[in-house]
Amino acid sequence: MSTTLDTPREVRRAVYKDNPNRVWCLPEIAMVIHRPDKVKADYDGLRVISLVEKEIQAWDPENKDCPYCKVGSIAYEPKTNWGKLIV
Repeated sequence: MSTTLDTPREVRRAVYKDNPNRVWCLPEIAMVIHRPDKVKADYDGLRVISLVEKEIQAWDPENKDCPYCKVGSIAYEPKTNWGKLIV
């Protein structure tokens, strides 16, 4: 499952680059959950079709502008810390 367009874009890039035959992909990407920084109608020529689409702001933990870091929240990487994030 992917929640951002990074993985689908990388897969498309690899398929186009490494395939010896001409490849065509649909201009749509289907996702269960799409969580961009800003919801747009078009993402560089790709249309996202999702069951859930919600703008999610993400901050670099080193960024001093992060409001959660300012109040002492601990930054966890979700992929390796699910047990700490799920109550």
